[in-house]
Amino acid sequence: MLKYFLLILIFTFQFEIISQQYGFIQIKSEPNIEIYLDDEFKGVTDRKYDGLILENINIGYHIIEARKEGYTPQKAEINIESNQVFLFQVNPFIPKIEIKEEGEKEDTEINLKVGSLIVQSIPIECTITIPSLGTWMKKKDKWIADKIAEGYYKIIFSNSNDKEITFDLNIYEGKETHLLVNFLNREVKLISNVSSDNLTDYYINPIDTSSTYFLTAEEMPEPIGGLSSIQSKVIYPIEAKKDKIEGKVYILAFINERGIVTKTQVLKGLGFGLDESASNAILQTKFTPGKIRGKPVKVQVSIPIMFKLN
Repeated sequence: MLKYFLLILIFTFQFEIISQQYGFIQIKSEPNIEIYLDDEFKGVTDRKYDGLILENINIGYHIIEARKEGYTPQKAEINIESNQVFLFQVNPFIPKIEIKEEGEKEDTEINLKVGSLIVQSIPIECTITIPSLGTWMKKKDKWIADKIAEGYYKIIFSNSNDKEITFDLNIYEGKETHLLVNFLNREVKLISNVSSDNLTDYYINPIDTSSTYFLTAEEMPEPIGGLSSIQSKVIYPIEAKKDKIEGKVYILAFINERGIVTKTQVLKGLGFGLDESASNAILQTKFTPGKIRGKPVKVQVSIPIMFKLN
């Protein structure tokens, strides 16, 4: 009798262990999003649960993926523990970037695309990396990326000679950006036309610069007295000190032909009054004007302001 009792006890114990080898995943998402777990389709999100609930998921590591047609998929590695309800939040989707290359080195026509980034480089072949979007190999004269979402991006150019150039890029809705990357001089230039005979003979077409702020110039604006002159004008807000908020605020400064900052825009802020303090410090600073072919022009510059408590 004792033998049977022990067998029942062991069976019950094993059953409880086996029953605890599962967890749950709650997906929070907009409706009509396809969900995959370890490349296996699991269902489509709906409004009933503000997403989707997956049951009886084996414990351990899994790859979960959310897909929406026409947008970049969201993928993450998750760890499911026994009897755990894991919450997976699907973020707003970013439209897929359409990449195409056209023309050869002798082509002269440059067709700017609305909402596009066009890159030409010397030499032609290079690697283009936008950390938040992806990495691509450029093999022809023109590299064109369509449908880039409006915003601030850091773009990295590299080539086979291990040369790397980093450039701060702003994409605006209804506007286009065309860059020439010169690995020989380790610089990036904003262009509107390129000579087909010699790519190094780039120039900016004569245009009305009265309301145009260039993304870059041959001579970029510099704060008189250096960045320390801006930092010395920064006031640490009491609220930020109280909550011990530290970090960098990135401000886009619009600087006119006289070196005066006419307006600012917060690219990446921290809140707690730090963004306003950084903007005010930059607005109080005089700059040397940016120049193209020796002529002062309006230029926009991204400026980092550091906030650090002693």
